[in-house]
Amino acid sequence: MGIILLNKVVDVKNIQPYFMLSSHSSYQEKRSNIPVISHFYTFQADNSEGHTFAVPDACVDIIFLCDKDNPNARICGCTLSAKLVEVQKNKHYFGIRFAPGYTPKFSQAQTKELIDSEFNLTEVDPSAAIVIDKIAQAHSFDEQINIFITHYQEHLLTSELSGLCKQINQLILSNNGDIRIADIESLTGFSTRYIYKTFTDQFGISPKFYCLTLRFQNALLKLLYNDSVTLTELAIDLGYADQSHFLREFKKFAAVSPKKFLMAIR
Repeated sequence: MGIILLNKVVDVKNIQPYFMLSSHSSYQEKRSNIPVISHFYTFQADNSEGHTFAVPDACVDIIFLCDKDNPNARICGCTLSAKLVEVQKNKHYFGIRFAPGYTPKFSQAQTKELIDSEFNLTEVDPSAAIVIDKIAQAHSFDEQINIFITHYQEHLLTSELSGLCKQINQLILSNNGDIRIADIESLTGFSTRYIYKTFTDQFGISPKFYCLTLRFQNALLKLLYNDSVTLTELAIDLGYADQSHFLREFKKFAAVSPKKFLMAIR
């Protein structure tokens, strides 16, 4: 089964492939020019069996069920492994994926509370009922994006990441997750203990898990968009100790082996 991505953006590095697979051909993404938002996405779940897997991506998502008669929205934190989430068959969905480490200011839930969890959006933002209804009634992807930005614009202006967290984040991103914490300690001048505490407080996950997540996300991207890559080459390229290490970690995060994942997407 192939994936047809409309408005595909190749520099989006935080993906949910099973959301894509929940749709035969209608999955779309649009990059955001708002720094705290990675991208917006939408799809018709005409290939869903009622549930699909969410995989670790270090991001918070808000997912709107665009059912005009019974609209709903959930705010979901980064999972720690592949986790089943509800995706109702034939329903239309609109989502926002925030940048790694950013939790919306309008959310009453703390970053750590969202990890491996989800809440109804109205639980963390009592004003959300209005925007949920408007987005469900919207006629286009662009209209949904504009409704969301207009409603929450004052909360989307700046990131609250500290200078150290921004530096750590950039080091990990620039190395695609293949960097030792000892190297981060050396480059920043801060102790491992302080790095762990500061980063975990703001991202909700440890810098080590963030590295593992980014490395996994890069594996997904290479499998999706590079038909010629071999698993051995991929393991070496991404800095895994060996192919068996890569296979174990991938299956934990994706619920299936790389070979089965490739069979699902092609």
